[in-house]
Amino acid sequence: MIRVWLPAVLALFYVVVKGVEATEVPIAKPDKFPPPAAAHYLAGELTFVDHINRILYLRPDRTNREPKAFQDLPLKVTMLPYGSVRYHGASAQLHDIPLGTHLHGLFYPGPEGAYEMKAPGYPDRPDRSFDSPFSQCLQLEDDFSYYQTNGGKWIVESVDTEKKTITAKQKNSETGLTFECTEATRVWSKDDAFGGFTQIKPGQEILFNVTIATRFCPGRLTEVWIDPQSIELATATQKQINAAWHRERGIPGMIKSIEHATAGKGTVTAVVYAGTDPDLIAQFTQNGGIHAAPAEPSLRIYGINAAPGRIDHISQIDNPPPGHSGTEFTFTVNELLEGIRSGRTVWLAPGGRTLPTKPREELLHHADIWPKPYEEIAIETTPVDPPDKGLSKALPDSFPTGKPVYLSGELTGIDHVNRRGILRLDRSDNHNKYYWDLPNHFQLLPYGSIYYHGSPAALRDIPVGTHLHGWFYLGKKGQFSVPLLETNYSQIVSNQPNEYSPDSMWCAAFRLEDDFTFYHNRNSRWQVTAIDLKAQKLTMKRLNRVQSGTVQGTVADSTGYNEASGLSGTQKFDLSSGTRVWKNRNISRLDEITVDDTALINFTWATLYGPGVLLDIWLDDETINAAEELQNRRHFQYLTDRGVPALITSTENRGNGKGFVYATLYSSPAKEALNSFQENTSALVAPADHTLRTYEHVNDNKPGRFIEITRQENAPPGSSGISLKMEFGEMLEGFRPGRSIRIFMRHSPRRPVPREERLWPLDVRPPVHTGPGD
Repeated sequence: MIRVWLPAVLALFYVVVKGVEATEVPIAKPDKFPPPAAAHYLAGELTFVDHINRILYLRPDRTNREPKAFQDLPLKVTMLPYGSVRYHGASAQLHDIPLGTHLHGLFYPGPEGAYEMKAPGYPDRPDRSFDSPFSQCLQLEDDFSYYQTNGGKWIVESVDTEKKTITAKQKNSETGLTFECTEATRVWSKDDAFGGFTQIKPGQEILFNVTIATRFCPGRLTEVWIDPQSIELATATQKQINAAWHRERGIPGMIKSIEHATAGKGTVTAVVYAGTDPDLIAQFTQNGGIHAAPAEPSLRIYGINAAPGRIDHISQIDNPPPGHSGTEFTFTVNELLEGIRSGRTVWLAPGGRTLPTKPREELLHHADIWPKPYEEIAIETTPVDPPDKGLSKALPDSFPTGKPVYLSGELTGIDHVNRRGILRLDRSDNHNKYYWDLPNHFQLLPYGSIYYHGSPAALRDIPVGTHLHGWFYLGKKGQFSVPLLETNYSQIVSNQPNEYSPDSMWCAAFRLEDDFTFYHNRNSRWQVTAIDLKAQKLTMKRLNRVQSGTVQGTVADSTGYNEASGLSGTQKFDLSSGTRVWKNRNISRLDEITVDDTALINFTWATLYGPGVLLDIWLDDETINAAEELQNRRHFQYLTDRGVPALITSTENRGNGKGFVYATLYSSPAKEALNSFQENTSALVAPADHTLRTYEHVNDNKPGRFIEITRQENAPPGSSGISLKMEFGEMLEGFRPGRSIRIFMRHSPRRPVPREERLWPLDVRPPVHTGPGD
């Protein structure tokens, strides 16, 4: 598919160049702003983010300029220090952008080899994007931001409710484009933040975000804003979220020059990077205080030590180069730190507020605990005796019988293709404080389930920074058993080799759920007892309501699921300007919270600031139910595209390639998916590996007929209790006991999944290396 509908001009100072070689575009360096010359324009879907190192992967849109063999291959991108991100029309951070979002960007060539990607095997096949030389990113923005700035809104021409498509065009365009919609398409209006695509009407002026652009369609609509009020609300909300993030870290810039004085003093001129909200810059005043902390090009700092100073002059630069905001600070410091050098990146905070403690993974002090790239967590396929009596292992080829361990913490990294992630576990007295906040890597078991907003979810649905509750089994050979140092402070500070949490042996994830789900499943609510908006504190008391009906997704008591109680009693949570309040099916304001309100919550930074900083507050059951329903629709669409996963328990060969396959569906698929399987009907079945990735399910599948469907009470953990007997005219190699399969529901269209999720013809996922214990 050729995106001929993309506008040609991006911004005032940039000339978009298409079909050029890397040698025609100047190389961008982190210590120098690029010239206001040609930048290379690319658009594509976000498939992977390492927000700590500001590295991401795009699947570029298909065009006529690259050979067909290079289509859909990954483009590895590093954000330049002065590179900016916009989302929903406001400045943003990489972790604000959901995976699967279609993005527009400006790129420069990187240093030689910076973009190299080598996949195992297939040496004669390309393993990286045709555009891989353009690995340094100056600017990224979603469709909402892009069209708001370039070309304006789109006008809906027609809506086809039967085919679930809409046709829309830009005001200055003669022809329209037809976009796909699904039940998961989220429509925002001034009255409803959870609407469906049926709210879209001809004549409306809309902005949107899309995903999964293919040769058949310019994209599938994920979000649509249908009125000016909802558009303004989206921008204002993202602006507040970004402001809250910067208030905890300061604003980034580059040191332009230094004038040394006596006794370590000096005068520093620093440039504020582009993309910084003007309201944040306005916090700095002439003759006001300032703190400067040196940072790496990835914007990571070494510690919270910063040089205090006083601003001598604030100047505005006309026609600044790309990456330059146009604002420069000249300030005097009493001590020039080692990292304060010309060309280096620096974090700046206004006087009266020092740079606070950051999450440990963002720091380089003592030891860099963030993986480069993600560690690979291998799961055993053969039984291994647990190291200690009472500890349990779980294998991917059978449902577990033992009891997992409960752990909770903040999600700090996601590799959704391989169903891996990283948690920063909540601090507890079980470990010495010197080992708090170390990363806990996990790999989801094939039957491992995820819940978000009270409904089944995929790992890609969970935003980075969300506090999660999890149940884990031992990983490979109980690997990641960390030899901790003696608790000698000087020894720890001088040499701290521990890069993994002491709990890292528990890396086989069985179940994950956010706070919304955790407390909702326990029929609990949080009652507001005190509000202090000035101090940004919200005091809440947990209420355990009378049980009514069944709890969605509850697993067997033998797993210890019901033993985890979470927070209790009265807790004092932190608020921020980015805390979202949900009320009457839309986003409300902090000042609309009243004493005695009951709510569900999600929070973050639980290990650093008491119980946590609130991300979201849901104040009424109508909004809670709407959030559940939206997530349920989203997951149902995910299963429609990728198939419902199941475990083959046994097979029966009948000769001539024919046979029966007996399989049990994994737990937590959407209810609509379960109801689609009926006896004497057919479905397509594709083999999958333990990460649930298929090889190429459009062609590598076989039709099977459901001969018998049975439902088991008291099913083992990880099992839905629904067992299938399927008859095949031709058995595939992957139909073996202990293997996973994906079953495609009746009437589901067969469309290819994104290439990075396939195992055929080669693995193009983000590169991994083996972790400790292998």
